[in-house]
Amino acid sequence: MNFIGQRPPKLQGRFFSDYLKPQDLLVSEVVEVGNLNPNEEINIGLIISPFGVKGELKVLPLIDDPGKLTDLKEILIGREHEESKTYEITRMRIHKTLVIIKLKGISTREDSISLKNHYLRVKRTYLQNLGEDQYYVMNLEGMEVSTVSGEKIGTLLEVIETPANDVYLIQGDDRKYLIPAVRDIIKSVDTENKIMKIDPIGGLLDLKG
Repeated sequence: MNFIGQRPPKLQGRFFSDYLKPQDLLVSEVVEVGNLNPNEEINIGLIISPFGVKGELKVLPLIDDPGKLTDLKEILIGREHEESKTYEITRMRIHKTLVIIKLKGISTREDSISLKNHYLRVKRTYLQNLGEDQYYVMNLEGMEVSTVSGEKIGTLLEVIETPANDVYLIQGDDRKYLIPAVRDIIKSVDTENKIMKIDPIGGLLDLKG
């Protein structure tokens, strides 16, 4: 199962939760992605320090498989809440749990220090092309969930990762429900109107959260 912006990766035995906002990027695989802004910029890595003295950058990846990004020829870079600037990538490689990247025009350690704590970004369309049948968690959380027959179940609070598949935690009027994120159950997802329709199999709504 592929996840973009998975739980914070471990590095030297510690979680970098201070850097990451994985809930903004985590992907849940159910049905086709839709109703998303294709030009939205998505953070895929965080520059944490220089690497060496020739302008290389040490990047903490915010996706589960950084190798998917090695075909990138250019990258958007910017601080949080600031406009991005486009850089040409001259070299990129995986180094343990990190990514080492070299950018055109960044040739000294001083240059690379100036980019510390900046985010690497791509357009949302690039991430969509990494895989089909995916939703960003930020588009799922807060959805109103009901059955295909129109019975209201509640609000989607959280996407929980399990080895088999994701599970949606739904808050009902007086209890919580655990709904597996599989095609046989999740029948439609309207990200624009924040509505999800499910077809609960026998006993499914007895699963308490």
